[in-house]
Amino acid sequence: MQEYINLEQSLHLICQILAKLNRSLIMEEEDDSHTNLQLDLLKRRILGQPFEQLGRPMQFGLDLINLELGLYHGARSSLFTIPVEGKSVNHLENELAKRLKEYSVASAEWQSPMHYQIPNYPNQKKALTFESELMDKWINVRSLASEVSLYLTSSLNTNNSMRIWPHHFDSGLYIELPHQQGLGFGLGVADELFPQPYFYATHSDFQGNKNFNLTPSAPWHFHKSSSWEGMVYPIDKQFFTSYHLQKSRLLQFIKETIIWYGL
Repeated sequence: MQEYINLEQSLHLICQILAKLNRSLIMEEEDDSHTNLQLDLLKRRILGQPFEQLGRPMQFGLDLINLELGLYHGARSSLFTIPVEGKSVNHLENELAKRLKEYSVASAEWQSPMHYQIPNYPNQKKALTFESELMDKWINVRSLASEVSLYLTSSLNTNNSMRIWPHHFDSGLYIELPHQQGLGFGLGVADELFPQPYFYATHSDFQGNKNFNLTPSAPWHFHKSSSWEGMVYPIDKQFFTSYHLQKSRLLQFIKETIIWYGL
């Protein structure tokens, strides 16, 4: 499981480059949604926000198959790509800065630090490497998160879509509910709360129905600490054995979450 976590940390680091570009090119939003990223499951890319340059639609992205950072024009073509394998994040950022000057894209200050901090990962300054098998697992788990989120949004009659938030690198969405309440759902990375990736659901105002009994021996539970509380479904290496089984369990997790929060 640690190898999977290491891969996720490497992706988290590289995606800070995309977040900086978003910040430079997209109008600021109070909730930081202008820095959000999108997982393109069809082409297996993590994409930044779309923007226009010289009347042309463009998008920065990370190709998870060819392991390249690129500036894409339209659905298929790329103006340039930069291989990421075996390079540190600082090296990649400086290499990208040189290419951006050729295309006059992004402001000169785009490399400034973000207003938030991410964990000081062990590979922060090291050359990054990626294993294709682990990458496939990562894409499949994130794909599953996106798929099951559709069941949740459909049940609550909303059209919110899941995005990658570069600060914590979770795939998440937030659903506004009546009476100024809201429900957050997503897939988080290993952090100070849990030592492994985990699905979560949290309500902005309600701690849950303590009279409702969650499924006995289920892999999820209600967690409460001084800094955070919500429904949690931690995943381990057994999670990768059966996509259909985990989808079934996640749907049950969502059903019980809806009942727990009285939605």
